[in-house]
Amino acid sequence: MHKYLKERLHRSVKVLGVDIDPRLIQRASEENESPEDVSYACVDVLDDEAFESVKTYMEVNNLEKFDAICCYSITMWIHLNHHDQGLRLFLQKLSNLAELLVVEPQPWKCYQKAERRLKKAGEIFPLFLELKWRSDVDLQIQKYLEESLDRRKIFESAPTKWQRKICFYR
Repeated sequence: MHKYLKERLHRSVKVLGVDIDPRLIQRASEENESPEDVSYACVDVLDDEAFESVKTYMEVNNLEKFDAICCYSITMWIHLNHHDQGLRLFLQKLSNLAELLVVEPQPWKCYQKAERRLKKAGEIFPLFLELKWRSDVDLQIQKYLEESLDRRKIFESAPTKWQRKICFYR
């Protein structure tokens, strides 16, 4: 058996759930009476100071990298609030910390729906019109991960009920 797999089979599994929304972290903590190997943290990944808590978690648990990092239904929100460069930075930071990066990019129609909902509420996403990654955002994410971050897509799911694909990059 490969040395990497042997190492992983003989250590305990630890899970760190991260979200920027403190209410979601609180709900997860309360509803999932977690074993000691599951932790939750309210972290803005793009805030370097806040992100230190993830690095501290890794140090305490003797981790060079996480085995996997999963990003479900969040790339659009990062993109709308932090522009193309912010999304690239987000993907780069997480890619540097994971053996396997799992990403579920939202299609452009989700962006348009979010923009319409916010306009109805009398607000806008100020960066929406400036985004360069637009109608093919899922392909732009894939291209960036593969060409700039040297990731290789090893699996792509069938579309979910929301017509999104879950992509696995090693």
